[in-house]
Amino acid sequence: MLLAAVDAGLYPLAVVGVSAVAAYYYLRIVKTMYFDEPAPAFDPAPLAPRAILAITAIFLLVFWIYPAPLMTAASAAAKSLF
Repeated sequence: MLLAAVDAGLYPLAVVGVSAVAAYYYLRIVKTMYFDEPAPAFDPAPLAPRAILAITAIFLLVFWIYPAPLMTAASAAAKSLF
């Protein structure tokens, strides 16, 4: 519909239409943030997912600081394909 308005040369109508869609989207977020009842609090995560997350974070941090072993392994794997 907005593309048809632009094709017809009705630029002000298209701008108003885009503004109305954006206002609906953003005002809905503001309404949810300030006027709706808050959701119940989350329960703490069990130990297993927290441990997996911690191990993954440590793995990523180590290979972010020192990526050479991972790059060497990836290079060897790529060379084995060709």
